[in-house]
Amino acid sequence: MVNYNPETVSTDYDEADRLYFENITLETVLDIYQMESSSGVILSMGGQTPNNISLPLHRLNVKVLGTSPEMIDTAENRYKFSRMLERIGVDQPAWKELTTIEEAKEFCDRVQYPVLVRPSYVLSGAAMNTVYSQHDLANYLNQAADVSKEHPVVITKYIEGAKEIEMDAVARNGVMIGHFISEHVENAGVHSGDATLILPPQDLDPETIRRIEDATRKIGDALNVTGPYNIQFIAKDQDIKVIECNVRASRSFPFVSKVMGVDLIEMATKAMAGLPLQEYPKVNIPADYVGVKVPQFSFSRLSGADPVLGVEMASTGEVACFGRTKYEAYIKGLIATGFRLPKKNILLSIGSFKDKEEMMPSIEKLHKLGYNLFATAGTADYLEAKGIPVKFLEALQDDDQKEEYSLTYALANNKIDLYINLPSSNRYRRPANYMSKGYRTRRMAIDYQTPLVTNVKNAKILIEAIARHYDLEISKVDYQDFSVVPAAPQILRKPKGSPTIRELLANSPFRNKHIVSVSQFSRNELHLLFTVAQEMRLGVEREGCLDVLKGRVLCLMFFEPSTRTSSSFDTAMKRLGGQTVLISEAHSSTQKGESLEDTIRTLDQYGDAIVLRHPSDESANTAAKFSDRPIINAGNGSREHPTQAFLDLFTIREELGTVNGLTITFTGDLRYGRTVHSLCELLKHYNVTIQLVSPASLALPDKVRQTLKSRSQLGVVSTELTPEIIAKTDVLYCTRVQKERFEDPQLYEQVKNSLVVDNATLKHAKQNMIVMHPLPRNAEIAREVDDDPRAAYFRQMKYGMFVRMALLALVMTPVEEGKRRFSIV
Repeated sequence: MVNYNPETVSTDYDEADRLYFENITLETVLDIYQMESSSGVILSMGGQTPNNISLPLHRLNVKVLGTSPEMIDTAENRYKFSRMLERIGVDQPAWKELTTIEEAKEFCDRVQYPVLVRPSYVLSGAAMNTVYSQHDLANYLNQAADVSKEHPVVITKYIEGAKEIEMDAVARNGVMIGHFISEHVENAGVHSGDATLILPPQDLDPETIRRIEDATRKIGDALNVTGPYNIQFIAKDQDIKVIECNVRASRSFPFVSKVMGVDLIEMATKAMAGLPLQEYPKVNIPADYVGVKVPQFSFSRLSGADPVLGVEMASTGEVACFGRTKYEAYIKGLIATGFRLPKKNILLSIGSFKDKEEMMPSIEKLHKLGYNLFATAGTADYLEAKGIPVKFLEALQDDDQKEEYSLTYALANNKIDLYINLPSSNRYRRPANYMSKGYRTRRMAIDYQTPLVTNVKNAKILIEAIARHYDLEISKVDYQDFSVVPAAPQILRKPKGSPTIRELLANSPFRNKHIVSVSQFSRNELHLLFTVAQEMRLGVEREGCLDVLKGRVLCLMFFEPSTRTSSSFDTAMKRLGGQTVLISEAHSSTQKGESLEDTIRTLDQYGDAIVLRHPSDESANTAAKFSDRPIINAGNGSREHPTQAFLDLFTIREELGTVNGLTITFTGDLRYGRTVHSLCELLKHYNVTIQLVSPASLALPDKVRQTLKSRSQLGVVSTELTPEIIAKTDVLYCTRVQKERFEDPQLYEQVKNSLVVDNATLKHAKQNMIVMHPLPRNAEIAREVDDDPRAAYFRQMKYGMFVRMALLALVMTPVEEGKRRFSIV
């Protein structure tokens, strides 16, 4: 057990065989893993910090038990997660990552206010803000955040009046084997760590529950989850949207396990360890039985903090209690946090008209219960107009103000038993320089230890609980002796709405088509290719091999040396259930003078598609002309290498989440580098800046350079890889200086080692950039760089297999029986 928090049970001396009281860092975990000779690491029980190091651990060959770290990264990266949700048909609020204030204003105008604004890379909602107007947006972005390409801001459409719902689930190999749904008392917009949770849910529509369960199954399946996962939903009018998914145990896991009597943590651990377990064990709880989790705050110890609930987490603990109703459980939980119930005097200060109307029935109850009601100016006027007797108190007054009208005096002398203060809108999150009347009175209540409620939903449930006059005596629902009754495993249906591989391939625009150039592909077709590649990746992870191309034969004809491309296509075809015929030029009839046309016509008789690499620029077009079977270009001279460009683009998306907004630096042989030429052409679909670094004799062809310039994509052009160029780079794409392209050996010797990337070069680079190379390499990337986590060139090869699997499937999948068209003559 690695844990440095002394307040948790897991740090008790008798909980683990060995306890390491250490910071959870990559280096610490690696040291312990090696010293203990561990057979695996469980990361999903330690909150967000272990998840942050899951991918680096995986890349250092640490065996992570449970969900694959690559899938954890898919859930953590907002671009990849968003694409996944779109693929499986699960809705999410509109969002965008923006790098300028103008872009932010334009997006907000489009989705309409209010919106949720946050800088990148935040934990527990830190620095997040709900913004209600363009004026507020400008203030926040100018004061609280440096908006730039290096520091983008994420803006999400904020849905007012929506209910937030928490789903805690356990899956094994992507199939859900246990789950519980809790509802929040507060509306969406309050951080889940500060929210009041009710279980079982009391006010959810059956259709809403069904949709949430269906979406959870789809997400668990798409991420191939093994172990715990938590999803936060918002629901309004039976319409559900996903806020986020954490592939780990959440803070609500212990709560739902204890309330429902099913140990989800034990179930998740058995799933990760591959041990036998009982799916969906029978739940044995009384009929009138509710658990409520109430947050505990420490505002009294945080001088100046504004005690309002918002998107930033503020609670420091929590208490859970049982009851026969949600009101009884809530009031017990509230008392357990140290909250004192009012005896006589209640002060009301309600900002918005909407909240005043919503609170009106509850205030009438307080009046009927005999409480003395006090109110600030606007609230007092509203209540008097409704016929509720109320005493007016002035929030800020002169020294001459009479004590009977002074709110300050009433709070300072403990004349108020409960203060309900509902701000008009939570537009500011505890800035020290903001001193409104509401803030000052809320702060006074905390400092004078007056019970304070600042959320309308909390106020309503509290008043209803008070009105029910619970005796608060210990009853049979306050303690349970749970025993799990064995039950038959639940048979789960395959999630619907998520297209299968065969469905994605059914309408392939590339079936039986030649793939000779990247210019054939539109943005949507690239999206389809990468979507299929994602499904191939998931299929290989689960099954190893698929039978998509069973019975099909692929001919591989390479007139130039190749390790990666040839073996990648060979492996891809076999993973798809097909067969390959590999022909090398050295052992082919070309040694006897056979022409390319005759070779292609020969292979055409044996296979269902042909992969061709040839030194001639025109080879791919020539082959396509003489072949009835699809030709896939694996490199034609110095002109193009389409499949390498596809896998390069896929690598960038998988490693960094998105291609848009990046600065890509090409270095090395740009003149003959066909991979560079193809990738530059594909990048026309994206908003990128391209930097070029090469010896003058190996500069990018003028035609390609002018094309980049016309698209406003061309950045710095240089013969040296300077620290300034490296500092701006998100993707450093290195290429080999190709000896075989030089007629003059002396010229090759002059330039072959002119641009070398080593650790000294990367000292100036960003932490989250990547280094790519189509390989093979000579000396352009030093061997010492291989151990840098930013070195992505070996991972590139694995991504390439999935992309080539997708391409082969899209090109070679036969038309299904029943869908064939025949012409009768």
